[in-house]
Amino acid sequence: MKNKNTRDIKARKLVLTMLSSIFFVFLYLGTFAQVNVTSTVPSFLYLCGNSDSFTVTVYNTSTTATLSSVKLKVIMPDGMFYDTGSVSGTNVSQYNIDTLNKPIFSLPNISPSTSLKIRFYASAGCNLTSSSLLTNTNRVDYNTSNYFTASSANYTVKKPSISISNITNQSATLNKCFDTLSRAITITNGGTGYLESFTFVITSEDNVIVYNINKGSVVTTGNTTTVTLSKSDFLGIGDNDSIFEYNESLVLTEIVVAGGIDSLDESYAVSWGCNNQVCQTNTNSASISINLSNVPNLVFTAYPYINRCYGASNASPQQIRIINTGSANAINIDLTVLQTINQNYAYYNNFYTHIDPNSFNLLLKGNSTTLT
Repeated sequence: MKNKNTRDIKARKLVLTMLSSIFFVFLYLGTFAQVNVTSTVPSFLYLCGNSDSFTVTVYNTSTTATLSSVKLKVIMPDGMFYDTGSVSGTNVSQYNIDTLNKPIFSLPNISPSTSLKIRFYASAGCNLTSSSLLTNTNRVDYNTSNYFTASSANYTVKKPSISISNITNQSATLNKCFDTLSRAITITNGGTGYLESFTFVITSEDNVIVYNINKGSVVTTGNTTTVTLSKSDFLGIGDNDSIFEYNESLVLTEIVVAGGIDSLDESYAVSWGCNNQVCQTNTNSASISINLSNVPNLVFTAYPYINRCYGASNASPQQIRIINTGSANAINIDLTVLQTINQNYAYYNNFYTHIDPNSFNLLLKGNSTTLT
């Protein structure tokens, strides 16, 4: 009988312990706040386009406890950029924006059974060129050590894709040196995104002179010509707005001069990007050849003379005859005259003679001209 009473007492203690635990669980749940998060995202963004609006709503589902020490961290894909200063919401502020695709916002206390909406703007950059579906993760930290995470709906990125789709006179033959050549270079946007500007770069070999480009802002440095095309250049194409959109084409007219008989190739590169990054580059090339039956051919004949009566006043006149036996004019002739030894055509400074630079005289078809 005693054993039975003992078992009954133990059973009652176990039931009381379980009831106490259940009560504690209910007490815990009733004391600490509960969180839910919803969000809205745009259906798509334009790569390197304008920013768009995102919202996150934080709900305190507790009927008794307040959310405190609340932080919202929005984790966006690499290549997304939070627009600094764009966050809005009652007493919401930026907490940490060192990583622009993972901004952290400071939220006020949220009372029981209430919610807080946070709105911010973000844009898409080059790292999303190959991405398809995108999703954000929203993490809410609260009451010092608790947190809740929720994912947003999917969204996509529309991307430009430009190419050099056609070049007229891509492999051209000119009749003679210093003839000009006109090329029409067609650039097409085959992507779903738009551009407000892009860059076209011409890199030419030494004997190609880029004489004119009909559009854009043109800067030439050495053998490189950079053409920046922007809104005003897009007004006359496609639907006549100021952006370069899907299936629109722009034609650049390039005029070049062939300054020699070789080194006449050009390479082209069209590129675009944003946030100090290049998202895409497309390349092409072109060449020029000269009809070699229509080139100059200079034949040099030297007539040396040495005055054996040495002295400062007894010069030794030298003559060089240059005959153009070719079929085209030779222009911009650069003639270098120097003293040599052993016929190695290197400058030699240890002679007891010197060339008088004031003595040069040109006789051209019977007309005498002093050279400078």
